[in-house]
Order: sequence, then structure tokens, then C-alpha cells
Amino acid sequence: MGPTLHGRTALVTGVSRRKGIGYAVAVRLAELGASVFVQHFAPHDDEQLWGGDDLDAVRAGIRSALTEGAVFGDVSAALAGPDAAAAVVRAAVGPTGRVDILVASHARSGGEGSIFDMTAEMLDGHWQVNARATLLLTRAFAEQFGDAGLTPTVASELLSRGITLNTVNPGPVNTGYLDPETTDRPLDGMLEYLRTIPFGRFGEPTDPARLIGWLVGGFSLAN
Repeated sequence: MGPTLHGRTALVTGVSRRKGIGYAVAVRLAELGASVFVQHFAPHDDEQLWGGDDLDAVRAGIRSALTEGAVFGDVSAALAGPDAAAAVVRAAVGPTGRVDILVASHARSGGEGSIFDMTAEMLDGHWQVNARATLLLTRAFAEQFGDAGLTPTVASELLSRGITLNTVNPGPVNTGYLDPETTDRPLDGMLEYLRTIPFGRFGEPTDPARLIGWLVGGFSLAN
């Protein structure tokens, strides 16, 4: 696919590790000609078994994929905060004056454990980041295109603004949590599980990145 996204700006959230899906998506959209703005929150990764990454290397990798005339920007933000989503979108609008593509690939990881280990505080922490922040990002993104609120029928409502909503379920993608040295779960039985997957392998971050790159070539929002 050629550089089909010239003149458009993409905001990608959850871009703090070169092994992550968000990074692969940001690089792919940069290759397709988009200006790219990313959100990251390195302290979250620092607490995980797979650890954090060098953010300067993350930035450099995305910049190196940009095409002529495209620009890059980034912000560190903890999306658990109630005002963080709107602030991230405002920051992303800054470099080019508009955000045309939103890819919400952030997620709070770790701490799931057994049902008997769950607490209200733990669940609220996951929902604040994984669900609430995604909806608030979508609202802030959509508000660029006119005045209206969000309803449970988000996809239908966004169509009135010329925005198409797509949800991508990438399946099991190895972002480091399936590598023996950084896994956060027992890996016994993984070979047997692989035999049940159509392609006989776990996904790589570039797999959903290619799909999202194809989607936003004609659509406006993927999460």
C-alpha cells in the first residue's frame, strides 16, 4: 500500500514500547504518510514483568518512518484521570490543527489474577483506563466535527459526522508477555494451544498494525 494518508493526522494511544501494538500501528500509519501523535505512560510498563522501554528510541523509530512533510508529537499521560482523554486530544490537535484518525490501543495490564483476588479498586482501575478513557477519547475526537453528545449507539451517531468506528480484536498478540524471560503467566501447554489457532502461531504487533493501516486508509476511527 502506498502513502495514502498524506495530509492527515493520527493520534495513537498506548505507545510506550517498541514491542507493543501501539508502536507498530504508529509506525505503519507514519509509513502511509500520516503525521503521528502518540500518547504513552511509561510508569505503567515499568511496573510490569516485561518492563519499560527507551522512549527516545520509541520516538526515533516513529520519526524514521515519517514521510516528507509529516510531523511527529507525543505526550505522557495517565489515562485513568477523568480529564486526561480530553487533554490528550487537545495536545494532539496542536501540531497540525486537527486529528483525523484515532487509534485507541492503550490498556492497563497486569493484576487480573483469579476471580477470588479481584477487588472493586482493581476493577475500577482497569475500567477507568480500558473502557472509560476510550469512550472519552472518542468523544473528544468526535467533538472536532460538530456539537453533539455520545449515546450507547456510538457507531451510528458518529456516522452523522462522517466518522466510521471500527473495533479491532487482534486475538493473542505477543507483546512480550509470552516470551519466557518476561512472561506474566505459566507457559505450560502453549504449544498445544497453538495447534488450535488457524495459522499455528501467536500474532505479532505488525499483524493488527497492517489491518488498522488498511482500515484508516478509507475510514476515520479504529480502536
